[in-house]
Amino acid sequence: MAELPGSTGKVERSGTRPRRAPKPLIFFSAQRMPGAKQAAALLQKVAMDLLLHEQMNERELSLSLVDDEQIRKLNDEWRGKDKHTDVLSFPMNIPWGMLGDIVVSLPTAQRQAKENGLTLEEEFRFLVCHGICHCLGYDHKKKGDAYRMAGAERRMLGTDGMLGISLGLPAYRAAAPARARAYQQWKAAEIKKLKALGLEWPKYVKKVKPEPKTRRRTKPKPDAQ
Repeated sequence: MAELPGSTGKVERSGTRPRRAPKPLIFFSAQRMPGAKQAAALLQKVAMDLLLHEQMNERELSLSLVDDEQIRKLNDEWRGKDKHTDVLSFPMNIPWGMLGDIVVSLPTAQRQAKENGLTLEEEFRFLVCHGICHCLGYDHKKKGDAYRMAGAERRMLGTDGMLGISLGLPAYRAAAPARARAYQQWKAAEIKKLKALGLEWPKYVKKVKPEPKTRRRTKPKPDAQ
């Protein structure tokens, strides 16, 4: 191939390499407990996927994986509820910075995944999505706010999230037969365990609404003469 006059024979590239899009920064911590190592990798992957899906490339998130006892203490300290839960969120929502802190209970997530016929990764997606929505300022104390937050979860997940499930939105109702079968299987296994311990499955006692009291009609008193 003939070279042009004054050419050095080398191809010169103009400009610089295109800058890679930044990735979200996740600060992660995990408590020592059975299965934490494998679960930690899943949880970080889920959080990264959701943040990238929402184009939060320059945001930061603190993520913690704990046991039931630790999340119970946090729930009691910050919300005044002395019981364990599945996920807690502590929003900061600094623009172009820290979203907040999300704490997930591994034992509760594992139980809920079994009860609902989900994999642990799928359960983590529900929990982290719910936590991110709280960090973005969504809430569900009022019904209208709950529907708005359910819509945000649906946009992030592509299906109903935790609130959509609790509100009974269409996508969740469509999967009801499969969930019912999974629940019955889990219930049968729990009853078998209880029988081995000499215990019974707790029965639900339906409260009977009392009939309204009817006022007796009394004869009008004769006018005094």
